[in-house]
Amino acid sequence: MEINRRQFIYASVASPFFTGSVMAADAPAFVLAGKDEDGGYYSVLLDQNARILRAVPLPGRAHGAAYCRQSNTLITFARRPDQFAVAYAAETASPITVIQSAKGRHFYGHGAFSKDGKFLYAAENDFNNETGVIGIYDAQDRFNRLGEWQSGGIGPHEIRCSNDGKRLIIANGGILTHPDYPRQKLNLPDMSPSLTILDLPNGDLVNQVVLDPVLRQVSLRHFAEDHQGTIWVGGQYQGPLVDDVPLLFKLELASSVLEPLVLPRSLGPGIKQYIGSVAVSGQGSKIAFSAPKGNRVLIWNEQENSFEPGYSESDICGLAPMGSGFLMSTGRGKLIHRTTEQLRFQWDNHITVL
Repeated sequence: MEINRRQFIYASVASPFFTGSVMAADAPAFVLAGKDEDGGYYSVLLDQNARILRAVPLPGRAHGAAYCRQSNTLITFARRPDQFAVAYAAETASPITVIQSAKGRHFYGHGAFSKDGKFLYAAENDFNNETGVIGIYDAQDRFNRLGEWQSGGIGPHEIRCSNDGKRLIIANGGILTHPDYPRQKLNLPDMSPSLTILDLPNGDLVNQVVLDPVLRQVSLRHFAEDHQGTIWVGGQYQGPLVDDVPLLFKLELASSVLEPLVLPRSLGPGIKQYIGSVAVSGQGSKIAFSAPKGNRVLIWNEQENSFEPGYSESDICGLAPMGSGFLMSTGRGKLIHRTTEQLRFQWDNHITVL
């Protein structure tokens, strides 16, 4: 997708941002990607009560976002295999720039800022060489691309800086794709998903955890880190629906083994072999896993070492900690927290906390 950066930024400034009943001076707390009733794509800012503050127009469908606290900047990334990421000021929604992926690369929908705010890391596909890379951008110089690191696998998807800022955590889904075949999966028999951890700021390999070959078709896509440094991972199985395979895992600090969580028999078939998002509660004791194809959210209570009653809603996927529980979003336009609201946007898969 080719974007005229200057024209898009001009159009964004000229276009009125959608503003809800909340005054623009209120601080944003969450950001989601969505499509409005007229088919336009936006990055949508919510306040701490999940009310819409404003929406920033985008040149196409987006997926995830990254937030820099130091500069109060937001980046919204295109959905694979598009090639744009839009940067804007979180407080005012003023456009900063449109980042175009490098030649021979496209974005995978996720990125992360370094803890000091100096660098932006983006999950990208080096599709000609059939490998995943992490693009490195100068967050203090209009996001000029400085270089890249190998992601340690194929199909890097969600990436996050660790809570202490010393590591970059990468979920390599293991699925080979190419923009000439936009949504096709080209290597299902030979997948090798992994969780890769790089040292920051030098990019040296610290740890890589690869699933047992028996589970090679469990694409590791999304994860969250709790307050103790445990990483909770959700997978998407590319094999038959009738297969009994684990999709939920945890990686303890300093471990090299992904430990599966055993689902009760009553829950297993209902998630349709697909986990769409993972979030840790504000207190850190509960982990939520969304299963949008199964229309439900699973909640693991780490203190009780068991699953709690979750939540059921059609096409529910986005998750973020909110109060003592979670903010949840659906592809049909609902935001669920203390109450359920039907809004003018159809939400994409993720919610980013500011």
